[in-house]
Amino acid sequence: MNKSIKKYIYAILGGILPAALLAACASDDIEPQDTVGTPLEFIASGLNISTEGTISSRTAWLEVDTGGVAIQANGALRKYIVSDTLDNASTALLTSSNPFIVKPGGKIEVIGRFPNRYHPVGDTIMWTTCHSSTISDDLMLAYSNDIGRDGRKLDFYHTQVKIVVNIRNTQYIKNLFQNCWLVLLRDIDQTAEYNVNKSDKKITLDLIKSYNTEDKTPPHKGLNPANTVKWGSVTEEAAYSYETIIVAQKRATNKTFITMEYRPVSGIGPQITHNIDLSKFVTASEFEFKSGYVYTFNITINGSSKGDVEVTTTSMPWGKNGNDYSLTI
Repeated sequence: MNKSIKKYIYAILGGILPAALLAACASDDIEPQDTVGTPLEFIASGLNISTEGTISSRTAWLEVDTGGVAIQANGALRKYIVSDTLDNASTALLTSSNPFIVKPGGKIEVIGRFPNRYHPVGDTIMWTTCHSSTISDDLMLAYSNDIGRDGRKLDFYHTQVKIVVNIRNTQYIKNLFQNCWLVLLRDIDQTAEYNVNKSDKKITLDLIKSYNTEDKTPPHKGLNPANTVKWGSVTEEAAYSYETIIVAQKRATNKTFITMEYRPVSGIGPQITHNIDLSKFVTASEFEFKSGYVYTFNITINGSSKGDVEVTTTSMPWGKNGNDYSLTI
């Protein structure tokens, strides 16, 4: 073959091969992430809701299975469900039919949200509870800025406020009909807006404002002799126990917070109303119910007059057990 023809062929090949290699590299860079790498599964803790003493009587993971958990990553939201429980149901394996993908050695920022309402979590977030509380009134969030093939753990934390009202089982209470008591939380804000704070492994919420005010009726947990409550240094059973979930909010301490009414059957017997505000416990004019806390009010009723009511109250991070975390508000 003549030298000029050979040079021509080499010139052509010299142009084609680098272009082909460049195209291959470019194709690899822009290849959709969903087609390469490892499908992400998550090990979730904190979602075993029935162990947190909430008002749901359903199987611990049922609601997670039904509605799923919203997982947010790379600007997208996808539904994950519980495919298996681990460690005696204290943790769960979350999988998806359309999972996120992580490349070997790669990491992504992940936010988990339960209940699964398909709204992204940004710098701020809004949450609304209902008049009569259900398990869905709480918002649980999980966060990790370092999810990869070997880092799949998501710890879910409560971000709203749980209110517990226990009425002491005194002899005076025993003499009254148990189904005639009504407990109200007065002028409760139902909607709150929060700033979202991200740490390495957790999201916390700071209250911006709350609004949409109405009375709220905490569900009655029933007469349960096994529900013992510490009243000062004495442990006794609570005759009546009520629990509900509210959004974080600030309240004037001189306004009625809890109203307890006893309405006798057919008007027979005393009609009793007790109103409780926060001024007995807080010297400031305003008190904030903080995101992620449980506030418990233990109430002793010895008679029908205002002076016949004794109240003690504590607060602790929601999900923590034991008096080590107890704080008097």
